[in-house]
Amino acid sequence: AIELTPDNFDSVTDGKTVFLKFFAPWCGHCKALKPDWDKLIADFEGSENQLIADIDCTSEGEQLCEEHGIQGFPTLKWGDPSDLQVSFFIVLARGSRAILCFAWSLEIH
Repeated sequence: AIELTPDNFDSVTDGKTVFLKFFAPWCGHCKALKPDWDKLIADFEGSENQLIADIDCTSEGEQLCEEHGIQGFPTLKWGDPSDLQVSFFIVLARGSRAILCFAWSLEIH
């Protein structure tokens, strides 16, 4: 899985539409979402114009989380990496299936 940091964010996301999970490793909802999120990452691996990735708000990704106004975990953001307007805050573990449906319905791969 690709984990984004301030050092690699621009180069890895350049020219792509992104679907990003901002998370904290201790978060229960983040842990529940992880298996489905990892499957989604694998499904889109190698895409030339789409990226599914993680940002750990407790370590190297903390600055990115602050820049994107993350206030709860997990928060998912979709769109142009320079202007992430579409945001989801997941509060139920069963919401992970809805995330997969959302991603596939966009036909972002």
